[in-house]
Amino acid sequence: KLKFSAVFVMNIIYRYSFSEILEIIQQQVYLTKGCYLTIQEQEILKGTWNNLSHREIAESLYLSNGYVRIIASALWKTLSSVFGGNITKANFYYTINNILQLDNTDNNNDHTNQYPKEHILIVDDSLGIIQLISRFLNKNGYRVSAFMNGNDALMFLKNQSINLIILDIFMPDINGYEIYEQVKSSVNLNHIPIIFISYLNDSESKVKSFNLGANDYITKPFNLQELLLRVAYHISCHKRELAKIREIEECKKTIEILLAEVSNNKKGNQE
Repeated sequence: KLKFSAVFVMNIIYRYSFSEILEIIQQQVYLTKGCYLTIQEQEILKGTWNNLSHREIAESLYLSNGYVRIIASALWKTLSSVFGGNITKANFYYTINNILQLDNTDNNNDHTNQYPKEHILIVDDSLGIIQLISRFLNKNGYRVSAFMNGNDALMFLKNQSINLIILDIFMPDINGYEIYEQVKSSVNLNHIPIIFISYLNDSESKVKSFNLGANDYITKPFNLQELLLRVAYHISCHKRELAKIREIEECKKTIEILLAEVSNNKKGNQE
């Protein structure tokens, strides 16, 4: 599986599958326009991806050629507005791939030498979700690393300093609850705040997550601005907690030094 990081991207050109492209587009359209693409619009994209003509797409949908052209024209305008480029039927395949690839390259160039303080780890088996969250958080000053595989994420955590984890619940190799338990059972990692993200919107799933000790629970699809606020809040709380721990440790050291001085003074007086 692809290991994706918003901070470092290997110098290869990754060509997305149509299912990956569609998921990224659906999420981006929803977050920008507040709605998803219709079945007809999705089929037009699929046909365009497979280099079908308007007539062939119309036949597959049992619609007239003219009607499909009208839907397609509005679709290209929507995608151009969402992604900030001139997207047409003729350039759809290459333009979308290039926009996503360029976005990854820009993230790498913009943040390689800046070393932002807050490092966020995303663990989700959805490339679309990883792309959206990584780009958004990266543009808002956070350093982001992401994995589509839970076991790889756990290995990564052993050698990295992380300020917050955004964790999907249902993944094929190891689920989010299991990852959570392994993180919290580690003395070196159990202080890291964790936000669960999931398509599950039922009370039982939320209660289970909070009972485990999760800091937050966000349902998909989500509002990126809301996610940003929650991330900033939990990182801020985490910083305050670490500051208190350091203050307590410093007080303990001071007390130990004072007790040692008192003990030495007593010994000196006795002599």
